[in-house]
Amino acid sequence: MYKKILVLLVFFALLSLCGCWDRLEPERRAIVIGGGFDYNPERELYQVIFQIVSPLIRQGQNAGGNEKPNYWTVSAWGHSLYDALANMSKKVSRRISFSHAQLYVFSERMARTKGVLPVVNAVARSRESRRIIILAVAKDNLEQMLTVNLPIESSNVMGLTNQIYLTMEEMGGTAVEDTRDFFTKLVQPGIEPHVVGLELSDKKNNSGEDKTDPGIEPPIRIIGKYFFKDDRLIGLLNDRETRGSNWIIGNVRAGTLVVKYPGEQDVLVDVLISRGSSQIKPVIREGQPLIKLKIKVSGHIVNITGESGLKEESVVTKSLNQRVSQVVRNDIELALKKTQSNQCDIFGFGFAFYRLMYKEWLEMEDNWDEIFANLPVELTIEADIKNMGLVNKGPDIR
Repeated sequence: MYKKILVLLVFFALLSLCGCWDRLEPERRAIVIGGGFDYNPERELYQVIFQIVSPLIRQGQNAGGNEKPNYWTVSAWGHSLYDALANMSKKVSRRISFSHAQLYVFSERMARTKGVLPVVNAVARSRESRRIIILAVAKDNLEQMLTVNLPIESSNVMGLTNQIYLTMEEMGGTAVEDTRDFFTKLVQPGIEPHVVGLELSDKKNNSGEDKTDPGIEPPIRIIGKYFFKDDRLIGLLNDRETRGSNWIIGNVRAGTLVVKYPGEQDVLVDVLISRGSSQIKPVIREGQPLIKLKIKVSGHIVNITGESGLKEESVVTKSLNQRVSQVVRNDIELALKKTQSNQCDIFGFGFAFYRLMYKEWLEMEDNWDEIFANLPVELTIEADIKNMGLVNKGPDIR
């Protein structure tokens, strides 16, 4: 009896040594690092565009001054996304792998007319794709955007991904939204998703010649964030509106605000924001819903364009706190005006009612879009801007 059990144990142990028989080695795969999706309403066809790492470059065969790019961009059309992907396989000599994809970009016309759910859903269900793929929407020609060369970057997609993260971390001018975040907001009540917006710089004049120096004008720039109703794109927040929305959701990690020096119209003060936090509190007052929004902003002064000086806890620094608070208030009011006019709650005000006042939420759920459009927001802003420099007074050069 014991011998039979021992034989079975040895047999199962041998099975564990067989390895991944159904897996392909990396060198036999076409590794996608990013891609894009478009839809042509006239032809009723979908387009998929993938950027694939060149295996020759990875093996060091691009040395010696060869200007061959580090990636290969290939596209295909189809009656559906899966049909387009099948047609893509006819052009690629290796099995396509999505395990290293970092960025997916949708054309604006596809996001408006067809939505992005087919792609987001496929990523969420796939055993191979990662859930942290960054999502973006391109305002211009998607294929051109994914093939233009970016200065100081070896890969188009890698450069765009770095640009998005850098803008979020150092300027507060956008917000990274990946497939996990997007899909979560689709299924949660009282909150709508948003993604970063990209625009291809117009570097051609009517004669087709370059009108800007490529060393000065960036090929691609971030233009704010697109916001969605369910999975359909409905609007765009510009830079200030985007920063305002980030104040509301507490997603400002850094950024620079420029305010006027109190009493000196020609003197400007540069304030570096080091942290921004928010507190959203749902309230029912006299039978009507409202939101109490509290914003805390901290930072320090990095530059003064004049001879004026600062002293800690002086009347001037207190006035600067008020001016910074007013700038933040203006940003938030712009964001609220744009989103409420489109009846699109990207801040999660409805989700706050759902979490904290569930019974009241059930009465508002079916009409939340209309309620959000007229929802009062009581805004409180606390700014704590300090003079962190060693010099309190500028030089007198007169």
